[in-house]
Amino acid sequence: MKNYFLKSNLLLFGLVLHIGIINAADATVSSISALNSAISSASAGNTITLTNGTYSGTITIGKSGTSTNPITIKAQTIGGVILNGASYIKITGDYIVVNGFKFSGTSSSLPVAGEIINVAGSSNRITNVTFDNYNSTNADDGGSGLRYIELSGTNHEVDHCAFLYKKNVGSCVFSNRKYTSDKGYKIHHNVFAYRTPENGTYDSQNDQDAIRLGSSSSSLSDANCEVYDNLFHDWVGEIEIISNKSCSNKYYNNTFNNYAGAMTLRHGNNCQVYNNFFFANTSYKTGGIRVIGESHKIYNNYIANTRHNGSDNTGGINISNGFASPDLNEYYQVKNCSIYNNTFVNNDKHIRIGTEVKTECTEEPVNLSIVNNVFYSSSSSYVTIEQTTPASGTNVYKNNIKQSGTSFVSSFTSGNVNTSVSSGLLSSSTTDGYLRIISSSGAVNSGLSGYATTDITGATRTDGTTDRGCEEYIATGGGTAIPYTIADLGTKLGPITATTPTDLPIVDKLALDNRGVKVYPNPVVDELIVSIDSNKKFTSLIICDMLGRIQHQEKMLLKENSEFGVDVKRLPAGVYIVQLQGNAVNEQVRFLKK
Repeated sequence: MKNYFLKSNLLLFGLVLHIGIINAADATVSSISALNSAISSASAGNTITLTNGTYSGTITIGKSGTSTNPITIKAQTIGGVILNGASYIKITGDYIVVNGFKFSGTSSSLPVAGEIINVAGSSNRITNVTFDNYNSTNADDGGSGLRYIELSGTNHEVDHCAFLYKKNVGSCVFSNRKYTSDKGYKIHHNVFAYRTPENGTYDSQNDQDAIRLGSSSSSLSDANCEVYDNLFHDWVGEIEIISNKSCSNKYYNNTFNNYAGAMTLRHGNNCQVYNNFFFANTSYKTGGIRVIGESHKIYNNYIANTRHNGSDNTGGINISNGFASPDLNEYYQVKNCSIYNNTFVNNDKHIRIGTEVKTECTEEPVNLSIVNNVFYSSSSSYVTIEQTTPASGTNVYKNNIKQSGTSFVSSFTSGNVNTSVSSGLLSSSTTDGYLRIISSSGAVNSGLSGYATTDITGATRTDGTTDRGCEEYIATGGGTAIPYTIADLGTKLGPITATTPTDLPIVDKLALDNRGVKVYPNPVVDELIVSIDSNKKFTSLIICDMLGRIQHQEKMLLKENSEFGVDVKRLPAGVYIVQLQGNAVNEQVRFLKK
């Protein structure tokens, strides 16, 4: 009996000792050197905490956790650890969680090329991390740019992060996919906001996107990534906001608000884009989705107020022509793509088919299926479907419905029957930020079955009596998903609570390429000065809020090289758009009312 208790006590002592060894490397440290030392001693399940404060240096994580016991490197409180100067995090291990750090501050010591967080290995997670005006003051060298998070390896996750006030060239989240085995990333519940372009000139350089997945060299291999539940707000860089350059990725439940550019399927095949909201707010050279490649599915999207402004890359949905024999870095012909159950609202060109970015793009899209879409236009001049080089007999336009706008394109196959109504297609005012479907709409119970089984809100469609467009009308119950707004920061999205930034970088989308229309002071309190130094003339001025509601309107002759004031004292604080209109001219500039 004594031996039994002796053995039991020894076993218990050993178990306690073992648990102590497992947790022995848990640590709270107060310097970068101490943090790196603690990491070098860490093992699966350990948590290492850096106390709140401001630091500069490189954090290297070469250890590995397990799927059930990751190694966590975290700030004492989310956002309480500020990394400035030239600070970096390098991860080469597996099952690592980096949580709560904040990179902040413009610095001359920060280079214009490289990555701030480099994630290799497998199954690592970057969460609750903020990049706040983390920019280099050095001149751009024309290279790949300053990338915030670069992913290689497999199955990483980037979630609840905030990417704010980026100015330098370089993606926020980037994967070059040097190896086809680099795949399986999930990027979700992040905020990408207040980007201004390099040198203040929109679309002057590549690599000013928010997210890029892949490269031309590996573009025909599957990446199997998912980008969902993100907000892109006040984002102006280049024509590609998201640049897809790989196969079999999914983009869903994202909101794009007040931006320039488009969600771009630049390379790769078999991608899905669905359940996204696009609110372009008539911004300069804006689109919803740009399509290149084969077998993509695009459905349940709400796309509003895009303006192509002469660009071959823009439009509500822009389907490009391709090269006859393209190299990997060129434009592939669009084939076998399905575009169904989308809602288009007041885009100057809802769908464009056969745009030619380059003269070598001679191969028109073939075997398109465009079905069950809703086209709502407040102007008869808005183009419903523009097809410049039709492939007779290959594209199907069936069971779409429109209100106003130009006529549907001519049918090229039998059975292409579409519907036009004079009114009542959508509600007359916004709910939850967009025009909702109503019970009396001609889109209700008129959709062809066999397409979208759920809608943009997450509601289940009724097979056989489905509705056209992105939303299913359901009198009670139904889905709950609505567009994200910047107010969701800190609750649904990102790591910080949203407040109106005092240094909001107002982006003059139509003046970015020196078109000669400016407003000042910006922000403004009482009187806004509008300056015209170009050779254009305007006949009216409109001030709209960010939902497109007119707040001020007047007729006037605005000549070149002139300047005038507009009383804005009565406007509530917020962001507004000045629209200057004339014959075949429509320009706009944003301003902040304090």
